[in-house]
Amino acid sequence: MCHTCSTYSFAFHLLSDACKPQRNADIVFIVDASLSESKADKTLINNSIYTFVSKFTKYPVVPDRFQFAFVTFSFEADVRFYLNTYMDNVTLVDGIEHVATSIACGGASNVHSAFEMVRNKVFIQRNGVQNSSGKIVIVFSDGLFSNPEFAANTARTLERDFNASIYSVATGPHILHRELLNIASAPSHVSSIHEFDWMHRILEGAMFDCGGKTGTYLQLKKLCNNFNACYLV
Repeated sequence: MCHTCSTYSFAFHLLSDACKPQRNADIVFIVDASLSESKADKTLINNSIYTFVSKFTKYPVVPDRFQFAFVTFSFEADVRFYLNTYMDNVTLVDGIEHVATSIACGGASNVHSAFEMVRNKVFIQRNGVQNSSGKIVIVFSDGLFSNPEFAANTARTLERDFNASIYSVATGPHILHRELLNIASAPSHVSSIHEFDWMHRILEGAMFDCGGKTGTYLQLKKLCNNFNACYLV
């Protein structure tokens, strides 16, 4: 739980100024569109993705920097756009909004099909993959996978083949945490969409160069407390 006030954004900007994006990265959003996800969940996920991408609006979305792809899954996976579909910030945001209005939840939860789609269709040169970039996969799901063993196995294969970091962000009213842990690259890569710092964890751990320093969230907590601006738990 987090209680914030109007000066929180000021505190975070003080920290983020010291942690500029230095890596090149190919980032793939994988969104659960199965029957167990509700319309409210879908709206929250889409808003979160929009907010995540907005962190990069002052850094060009061009080849050799940051690229984004979007995959949904239910019974089968569907690539909504590839890494090289949108080459500027404006069209990228428009693309996310278009996907947001077109997702209809229903069917099974075969996340393994999404991992296979990323491996075979997204992380390929024709569709924009950068060989020297970091590979980041962010899965938004409740973990109620139809084939949990296959989900974990295909996640490990994706990690191995592309040195990818897989993050799980829990969504929905009924969550199977064990399965979200099983697909993530590490326990620290699992969070809830309702947690205050899930986005900052991914940005700090996978996207930002903070001069070798870690624990930006703890710095933020201390800074907020010093300002008597907010209390983070």
